[in-house]
Amino acid sequence: MERYGSIPMLFFFIAVSLGLLLRWQLINPFPFIQYTYLLHAHSHIMFLGWVFNALYFAFVYSFVRDKWNSRYRMIFILLQLLVVGMLISFPLQGYGFFSILFSTLHTIAAIIFIVRFLHDARNVSSKNQISCYAVKISLVLFLLSTVGPFVLGFITSSGLRHSQWYSFSVYYYLHFQYNGFFLLGILGLFFKFLEDRGVMYSASIARKGIFWTAIACVPAYFLSTLWAKPSLVFNVIGFVGGIIQLLALGMLFKSCRTCLVQIKEALKAGSLIPLLIVVSSILIKEMLQLISAFPSVAQLAYEFRNYVMAYLHFVLLGIISLFLLIWFIEYDFIKTMWRKICVSTFLLGLAGMEFMLVAAPTIMGAGVSAIFVQATVFLFSIFLWASIGGLTVASFFCKSKR
Repeated sequence: MERYGSIPMLFFFIAVSLGLLLRWQLINPFPFIQYTYLLHAHSHIMFLGWVFNALYFAFVYSFVRDKWNSRYRMIFILLQLLVVGMLISFPLQGYGFFSILFSTLHTIAAIIFIVRFLHDARNVSSKNQISCYAVKISLVLFLLSTVGPFVLGFITSSGLRHSQWYSFSVYYYLHFQYNGFFLLGILGLFFKFLEDRGVMYSASIARKGIFWTAIACVPAYFLSTLWAKPSLVFNVIGFVGGIIQLLALGMLFKSCRTCLVQIKEALKAGSLIPLLIVVSSILIKEMLQLISAFPSVAQLAYEFRNYVMAYLHFVLLGIISLFLLIWFIEYDFIKTMWRKICVSTFLLGLAGMEFMLVAAPTIMGAGVSAIFVQATVFLFSIFLWASIGGLTVASFFCKSKR
């Protein structure tokens, strides 16, 4: 099974490469490239080729490894073929027949995987109950998120492509992926890491934190709709969701409060600081979501697209991807003496890109040209590209000894 661990990393590198090309298109575009089509390819490969693949692999490896050859390997291979199909079709036609076909088939295959995993993970050992509990909830939230893409098809066929309902469906999918599947997925892997390393945490408090994190996903969705200026009641519902998210995060922190020294000792050299950055970033994310319930903040985010892009990349790269890189390193799927340099370069590129995206409206308001801003973002994106490239190459030259 271990030799398949490099595939998610390869797609991560491809997705970052597409992102780099998108940045170049804003500076000196190639006339034969359709920016929107390339953007769709970038997002699908990042979500499905990188994050979904990485979580699929990590979930099976962690909980049902003995069934890889009999139940999960062929589904995984099929999913890779479908991702390659999207990688080819989206840059050529955007949302066309083949790209929609590949993405729909991918969703169906993912559902088959989830049903099988939920069945096989029923009798997980008591030692791994909390981690598996979080993973199961994350997969249920993935199923919930798939309603969005299917509704998009109906909306598009009904001639409502440019209506608010189209955007509501897109944000619905993104919300339950980011705040549901992705977040609960890495929480499950984190607690599985603690269980594997013999770190004793409060299981009862952790279970409550996981449960309320999942529950908060429903009201917190309305935070993604406030740009449409709905009734104030939706601001209140979203605010309540944000409060629940923060309280749940507090429970998760509390569950690990007595084992911080053990966690530090369990980590490989160089993993502690990235993990602290992930934890801090989750707190910042929850606070940003909470304040977005205020109408003035929601309107500000709507008016400046850079803020939305900065937030999406902050969560996807600074929380989800960074944690998954830590997981791959901790379980020996990335073994290289240069990993500290690669991770540091990744963080430098991400920090610089985030700063420029957030500061762009102010900088351009002071008279700095948009091209200069885009060129600077492109420069920091090169750091991201180089770091992921180095880690990807390293992943192909090692196999887990576990």
